[in-house]
Amino acid sequence: MDKPRCPDNQARHLTEEHLRKLLTVVEDARERAILLTLVLLGLRRSELLHLDARDVDLSANRIHIRNAKGGKSRVLPVPSDLRPALQQYIAEHRPDGHHPLFLGCHGRRLSRSALGRLFDKWLQAAGLQDEGLTPHSCRHGAATRWLRAGLNLRDVQLLLGHADISVTARYLHSSVDDIAAQIDAKVPSIDSAGGPSCRRPTVEPMWQDVLTQLTQQQRQALLSVAKSMLADGKPAHDRDARRP
Repeated sequence: MDKPRCPDNQARHLTEEHLRKLLTVVEDARERAILLTLVLLGLRRSELLHLDARDVDLSANRIHIRNAKGGKSRVLPVPSDLRPALQQYIAEHRPDGHHPLFLGCHGRRLSRSALGRLFDKWLQAAGLQDEGLTPHSCRHGAATRWLRAGLNLRDVQLLLGHADISVTARYLHSSVDDIAAQIDAKVPSIDSAGGPSCRRPTVEPMWQDVLTQLTQQQRQALLSVAKSMLADGKPAHDRDARRP
């Protein structure tokens, strides 16, 4: 029997506009550090909640994610926008050693439900309660931001801690404006004479990675298709001139 397939719907991601609105209402040092750690590092909720004070090394500009999904660990750089928030929070609350980095109201490790309530409070204060956002939307937003900044899919896979790059591909979020910008940048324009201009389209790093993974036979097949497309694009008298 065929296994049932779930709809492949992309989750909502936290956009730059969402983040700007949230930062205007999240002023508490602890809450601001929690929000920016989620948004700028793209952590899973469980990874954020299991952070200990010893995992943050601001002198080396590193955060150690221990026992992540699948029992794996990874080390992430501390972004420049996150560093001041962590410094202020650590200076005020002074967590140390094996103590949890982020504490709840009762002095114990922040729980999943408490994080959910915090996030809902932020959304309500920012007027984003109807946007369908969750803490996991911050992870999608981080991946989208990294890809738009020019990181290739393999780098994003390492930052997110995915074992399979196909899982990382689900985090790709493109808007109509993004696609229009890509078309303008990479598709040859039409000059005043009605023909394509001499501007050469650029190749994204992600596609360069894909090309390097092709076999010689696949490269030859791709080259043949490209040559036929170029030949079809030439004027008829040029094609006739080459015929015997």
